[in-house]
Amino acid sequence: MYNVKSMQKIYIFIALLCIAFPWKGSAQGSSQNVYPLLDIATNPSTKALGGVVYGDIETNFGVANFAPSELDSTYHKKIETNVGFLFQDTKHIVLNGGWAWDNNNIFALTFQTINYGDFERRDSENTFLGSYSAASYDFAISYSKKLSSKFNAGISLHTLWSKFDIYNSNAIAFTASTSYNIKNFSATLALRNVGTQFSSYNGNKEKLPLDLGVTLVKSLDHAPFIFYVTAHHLTQWDKEIESDDKETKNDYSNWFNHINLGTRLRLSTHFAAMIGYNNNVRESIGVTNKKGASGWSLGFQVDIKRLQFAYSYTPMHLNNSQHNIGLQVKL
Repeated sequence: MYNVKSMQKIYIFIALLCIAFPWKGSAQGSSQNVYPLLDIATNPSTKALGGVVYGDIETNFGVANFAPSELDSTYHKKIETNVGFLFQDTKHIVLNGGWAWDNNNIFALTFQTINYGDFERRDSENTFLGSYSAASYDFAISYSKKLSSKFNAGISLHTLWSKFDIYNSNAIAFTASTSYNIKNFSATLALRNVGTQFSSYNGNKEKLPLDLGVTLVKSLDHAPFIFYVTAHHLTQWDKEIESDDKETKNDYSNWFNHINLGTRLRLSTHFAAMIGYNNNVRESIGVTNKKGASGWSLGFQVDIKRLQFAYSYTPMHLNNSQHNIGLQVKL
């Protein structure tokens, strides 16, 4: 029914079109959005590939969290837990589970939270008045439908809650995506985080981190490499970079801030190494002339029978790095 070469060209064309002519809408930079956990990679494999990946040839819950159409029958009876150590006492905890009703209908449940730790409450005279905590939560249900041997479509519903001391906020968000898969190639188009707040900290509704993106994935017949190219956050072309660098940003540098690159090296059926690069992270986090390895990420994955262990390392700047560990089990 579908011509493989034609459909592959169509997805490549869509990707190039999105990259070349991104949507210059009014969406704000991610720093002005609420619920940043919606934009954080939920497992080490995705984090190691640069942190923003919407498609994969291999089973990857982190990718499926971003693009539900990636769910297929390989996720059946798999559960996964991940812990990310972000900054100081801030931790990102994720639980995933997949279930295939049949080969064409797949469901997944996700719970994630970012715990920012405990804070001290003091008055103007620095008298200790107790402590309080801050955290964000997301519970999501995802569904993927196999439309044909090559096409999947998926949708997910996120219910969000955030608290800071006595203040609370809640919201709802939807993500929809479509995936095209053939031998050695996949393409995924995702529209993420379409929704609204019901309540906010100060009574003024904040924007969710709206994201339109596409990922192209290519593996090789006679080499153990898988390559990932993602164009992300295309609804906000002028990404606001807050740094000490006062150089004027041109269209080229702005363009590259929307690109995430990753490579997976599958050394055996039991071991894979990953590396990724995200220029937006480097420009946002790195200090001028002292950026070190910020923007880069590394990781590995070990598969032993029904178990999968993964780890990623992401240097954010000279004084801090993020570490993520994950364990997946096939029941």
